[in-house]
Amino acid sequence: MRLNKLREHFGVSISIISKIIENTNEKVCVESQIFLLTENGRVLLSNGFAEKKRSLNLITRTACLEFCQTTAIGRACAGLGIIGDHNIASVEEIRGAQDESVPDKIVNNKPKVEVLKK
Repeated sequence: MRLNKLREHFGVSISIISKIIENTNEKVCVESQIFLLTENGRVLLSNGFAEKKRSLNLITRTACLEFCQTTAIGRACAGLGIIGDHNIASVEEIRGAQDESVPDKIVNNKPKVEVLKK
């Protein structure tokens, strides 16, 4: 879907380059850059980064590099303002990066309310 939207706006005048910043047994970091191809060369339009710990969940244990590349491209697309809701990262994603237990605290993208009993 993201690439289809890019092609709708730019045709084949777009190039995406992904670079592996880090790829270890512990984590992966990828940068994706979106370039506009012109007669004078290429112009950087947007970029996005993604970093994940391999131990985070089943997806990151089995396909962390692919997941990071897809996320980095999505963030670069969001930076262009033509795809999605134009948000770069949700509060839940940021909290999740800080605290791996966050998915248990989030229900339907909203914080789970815990009722304290006296």
